[in-house]
Amino acid sequence: MITLRAASLGFAYEGRSDLFEDLHFHLTGGWTGLVGPNGVGKSTLLDLIRGRLTPTAGTLHIEPAGATVAWCPQRVDASTDQIERFATSWTGEAMRWMSLLELDPEDFYRWDELSPGIRKRWQIAAALVERPQLALLDEPTNHLDRAGKAVLVGALEQFDGVGLVVSHDRAFLDRICEQVLWLDRGRLDSYEGGFTRAREVRDEEFARRQAEFESLQRRRKKLEGQLAEQRARASRAETSRSTSSRSQGIRDSDARSMARKRRATRAAASLSGDAGATGSRLAQVKARLEEHEWADERGGVLRVESASSRKSVVVRCACGKVGFGAVTVFDALDFVLVRGQRVWLDAPNGSGKTTLIRSLLAADGLAAAEVLYLPQHLDGAEARALLDDVRALPHNRLGEVMQRVDALGVDPDRLLGGTTLSPGEARKLMLARGLGQECALAVLDEPTNHLDIDSIERLEAALAQFEGALLLVSHDEAFARAVTDERWTIEDRDLLYLGSHTGSL
Repeated sequence: MITLRAASLGFAYEGRSDLFEDLHFHLTGGWTGLVGPNGVGKSTLLDLIRGRLTPTAGTLHIEPAGATVAWCPQRVDASTDQIERFATSWTGEAMRWMSLLELDPEDFYRWDELSPGIRKRWQIAAALVERPQLALLDEPTNHLDRAGKAVLVGALEQFDGVGLVVSHDRAFLDRICEQVLWLDRGRLDSYEGGFTRAREVRDEEFARRQAEFESLQRRRKKLEGQLAEQRARASRAETSRSTSSRSQGIRDSDARSMARKRRATRAAASLSGDAGATGSRLAQVKARLEEHEWADERGGVLRVESASSRKSVVVRCACGKVGFGAVTVFDALDFVLVRGQRVWLDAPNGSGKTTLIRSLLAADGLAAAEVLYLPQHLDGAEARALLDDVRALPHNRLGEVMQRVDALGVDPDRLLGGTTLSPGEARKLMLARGLGQECALAVLDEPTNHLDIDSIERLEAALAQFEGALLLVSHDEAFARAVTDERWTIEDRDLLYLGSHTGSL
């Protein structure tokens, strides 16, 4: 039986502080979810497991030695040797996976033209076709439509090795995971069951610790008050004793004087002892408060600013046949978006959602300054260019963007001081830059891809307050139903209206 074990595991990139330290886990079979905020080291942990990086502390063992390991990366920028081997294989297992994920072998030769969702299917099939003993999947449901997710879940449920999956897809984690590892601020906690159960346990733990923390704070305040009063009384007693010693009257006998001194000394000692005992109790309370290690939580309220224009029709997209090369995607496009309209474009991978968005953004009369557009995918070069552009912003504008970065849960100093961005950090930086403008139209193409769960919930709350027109492309059904009220799809090269919805699943 294959096992994956970490003991006192730590890692730090050169010249930087520890990303995490003293991690312990032992995986023996089935699927384990790895969750946590963007940038805490989840993808780095996968790189350590597959041997691409070396731990700076502790040990990491895969037993037996030589176990086969498959890896599905988060990015879908480029094809890989692994995908090429799969695409050119004619084994029965390869054909089975081609059929299972509805892949056309010819698609491999036009990789740059494929939608991110189709590319993700190729990645997953290439990772699992060789039946690895250990599978490492980094955000496998990103870009996948509902049909693709259903196929993926079915395939993963048949997997009989050790699987570790990084994901922010709550429903997916609940479906396949037997346990969840939660990585946050260098600490790794383990929970039985799926994501929902892990979140409930964490919330219960937080509430308990918060109540204890508040109780200790009240206790500390009370003891500090008692200590101050006891010290003041002890000081007054000592002053009284000293004064009594110096002011013996002419009629005072030595016996009476000595008795008075003893009483004053005992009173001063008693009060001093009380203060010492209270000080000891206060020190214990302070020590327990320090054990809580409360760190400032990043994250805050986001807003999508609506343009001041009150015109009803925000944009009309009217064009004839739409496509590329010899491929026709739409026989015709003609639709209107009005202020306050909230549309969920829900269609399969490769059906033409991105093509529709491009046509919309090119529509006559639509000013780029009034549009908040978030593309589905940024490759590594685009992410680096984004970071360079933000660094070059005027000081006041940069400060505003970094405030929103912080609200999305990312350390601005670490982001600006780094040389690369994780996909989640790039997504958040693009959102932070775009949210500063007033817009009449928000066009969001898979906005929840790569985002951690807390950020998804903050974005959801922000969009609920947006007064402009919204066109959302998303395969995150819970998110889409929460922020839109009507649903469109694409079928047979035509755009179809599927009706309104109430927001419930």
